[in-house]
Amino acid sequence: MHWSRDSVDTACYDDPECCDFVTNRAYAISSSIISFYIPLLVMIFVYARVYREAKKQLRKIDKCEGRFHNTLTGLTSKCRKRPSKILALREHKALKTLGIIMGTFTLCWLPFFIVNVVRVFCAEVVDKDLFVFLNWLGYVNSCV
Repeated sequence: MHWSRDSVDTACYDDPECCDFVTNRAYAISSSIISFYIPLLVMIFVYARVYREAKKQLRKIDKCEGRFHNTLTGLTSKCRKRPSKILALREHKALKTLGIIMGTFTLCWLPFFIVNVVRVFCAEVVDKDLFVFLNWLGYVNSCV
């Protein structure tokens, strides 16, 4: 449909050797917001909720781990099933892994999407080679 095409810089569209990512202002801004900024905000919100819940679980595990009380039958745990430190370590490792994944995604793609929006307002500020590098940095995220 070509609705992303720029009406001023059209040379690349006709050249089969050209692989530049040339778009118009509206497309660059809307696609950046829809494909990156909104999903990033959702991912941060969800990760923060997961992190908070996991921290609550870890606190519950810690409280339950060392509490014993006397009953008529002897020492019994307040918890039905005594959780192990291994479970806590696994949850901590999962949180750390999720943070690394989120951080890597953000570090790889954020520079490109910032430059993608800046470029439509001030094309001369962003060097073409830098733009291509940042685009490939985003692709490297998939490899990482």
